[in-house]
Amino acid sequence: MTTYLFVSPKPSVWLVRKLFSLTTYTEHENILEIKENVTLLSDITYVSSNGMNELDIFIKTDLMDEVNVPIILWIHGGAFVAGDKDDVASYMYVLANEGYAVISINYGLGYEYQYSTPLIQIGEAYTHVKNEIAKYPYLDLDNMIVGGDSAGAFVAGDKDDVASYMYVLANEGYAVISINYGLGYEYQYPTPLIQIGEAYTHVKNEIAKYPYLDLDNMIVGGDSAGAFLAAQFVINNTNPAYSELSKVSPVLTKDQIKGAILYCGPYDFSLLLNLLGDPVTRLNRSAGGSALTKIVGFFAQKIGYAFLGEKNWAQDPKWDILTLTNYVTSDFPPTFITDAKNISFEEHGKRLASKLENLGVSVETVFYDAELAHEYQFNLGTVEEETGRNYAMETLDKVLAYLQNLPA
Repeated sequence: MTTYLFVSPKPSVWLVRKLFSLTTYTEHENILEIKENVTLLSDITYVSSNGMNELDIFIKTDLMDEVNVPIILWIHGGAFVAGDKDDVASYMYVLANEGYAVISINYGLGYEYQYSTPLIQIGEAYTHVKNEIAKYPYLDLDNMIVGGDSAGAFVAGDKDDVASYMYVLANEGYAVISINYGLGYEYQYPTPLIQIGEAYTHVKNEIAKYPYLDLDNMIVGGDSAGAFLAAQFVINNTNPAYSELSKVSPVLTKDQIKGAILYCGPYDFSLLLNLLGDPVTRLNRSAGGSALTKIVGFFAQKIGYAFLGEKNWAQDPKWDILTLTNYVTSDFPPTFITDAKNISFEEHGKRLASKLENLGVSVETVFYDAELAHEYQFNLGTVEEETGRNYAMETLDKVLAYLQNLPA
């Protein structure tokens, strides 16, 4: 059993998925009222070459007779091998309530679907919406914001994990599209990247069903692993040199992507490599460094193995493509970045923000000098005892202000 634990990524993937299945967030105090204002079109299957190909659309009910509603395309987290779009549904309701159409997707997760499946599926999800645009006449496909939170550890997570947040966004007047995608270990890289494109393509092809969607007004967002995938999807659609490297065809023009929302994600794989070492001594306290660092490093190595399908991925220079800070350009859209100090990727967020600012990209950052942990932004009902502050609500107010200031 010990040998299996150290050699195979399967036990680590199982444990990560178990932990993500137990994760819950405190909800917005007005979530019941917000949900009454928002319509959820759930579990729409988008055409994909991989599994877990579902998306949700959150739209404020009184906007369904409108046209050109800006879109937030959301990619959930889950350590690249776990998670679901439903995990963040509550947050999507909040965003939709602000006047956006929020599209939240699921995608193939590693180990089963390896890199670059998620990137492909993001495009597939968009393509579905574009092709079905007659169903969603209110969507503005030329006004998109891409968002993501954390890394979802690349093997866990689901669109349902943040469903409550999607309601909040929808209640603000956005059409929120939330997708699921194939997760590693079953779906390895680049499955999620492919599926994001597939999801978009589905919506585009079915746009007659969604006449309210504005496919030229897209905001792409994500959390944890989803933040990495959201940023990668934006790069893949704004930097032609990168799409040649990824071998994943762009599905959007740079002018269609109006913004990016990135929550608690890893964007620099060179920083992740600092956690890695010999897989046996990593758990030995006498080897130097904290036990927690060694444990995190151990799981980082196994998650990378599951997601990328290569045991010694950390020594292979071809994976430099995953250090996204090396590939952003001045065509990256105005961006909102936040992260937490504890058990998260704050240094990644700060490095990405600095690189974007040096390129002349408008960046809004939120980094608190408080003992907050990974994915703090979804705990909309949590007030810190020591300060009396609700940091998640403060961040929500700031992201909504960022959205309002984006160019049309």
